[in-house]
Amino acid sequence: MSPEIYSEVFSILKVLGNKYIDVVPKDMLNTIKNSMDINYQPKYTIDTISKEKIHPEALAIIAYLNLQFWHKDIDEDNIINILCILTLFLQIFINIHLNHKKENFEILLLL
Repeated sequence: MSPEIYSEVFSILKVLGNKYIDVVPKDMLNTIKNSMDINYQPKYTIDTISKEKIHPEALAIIAYLNLQFWHKDIDEDNIINILCILTLFLQIFINIHLNHKKENFEILLLL
């Protein structure tokens, strides 16, 4: 995976906040940080993230983190963050539908 993917993942994690970052295993978080492109640091916000073009691979990593660590933590306080994650998943499906690229289908299978 390209370093830009990891930069996008870390930027998304920053939008989600410490409540989400803190449950990601330290070794996994360190891998993401150490693999990032230091010259590419997207600036997402909770208001703009759904309008951003995000690599499908970055979305797949966020989907994995959601399935492994975050899906158990649903309450009123974090519903906006959950909606943000669901928006990212929707982007994967839109990308698959519009582009019909083989790699997009492979990413979907990982979910």
